[in-house]
Amino acid sequence: MKLFRCSSLSNLIGTPKLKSEVLTSDAKNSIRKIVKEDLYGFRSFTGNQYTAKGNLLEDVAIEMSGKMRFRKLIKHVGRVSNDLITGECDVLDLERKLIIDTKCTWDIGTHPFFVDEAMEKVKKAGYDVQMQAYMWLYECEVAEVDFWLFPTPLELTKDWDDREQLIC
Repeated sequence: MKLFRCSSLSNLIGTPKLKSEVLTSDAKNSIRKIVKEDLYGFRSFTGNQYTAKGNLLEDVAIEMSGKMRFRKLIKHVGRVSNDLITGECDVLDLERKLIIDTKCTWDIGTHPFFVDEAMEKVKKAGYDVQMQAYMWLYECEVAEVDFWLFPTPLELTKDWDDREQLIC
């Protein structure tokens, strides 16, 4: 049976707009994508400059998340699965039964500076469902999302980008 990724679970959850429907249109589209991946090995999304920034700066984000908590945190390596879902969190602190996932925002315009803004971003992006799934997989009691705003590496910018705003 195909395991669903924790990061995509929010697309499967929801109430359909019509009573006659069983699944939301987002859920149907997500399942179609999974079927295409399974049958043909086709992935429509393999990353972009935003995910590239997050991947490049993940170690720095984890280090800063540790400093914020006065702890040395290390990147968790290893995908975990159960009968239904699979996932790999950024930081696993078993001593505190804590999961931390870091998110490196692209620029000031996409970075949540206020708590309510961060909570809204967590829900809109489905990170809340992702964290719940991680807690289930790793048997943890707390999961937190840390948003970080770092200068964008020059190699990720395009000629038309306002580099002063992205790199400074």
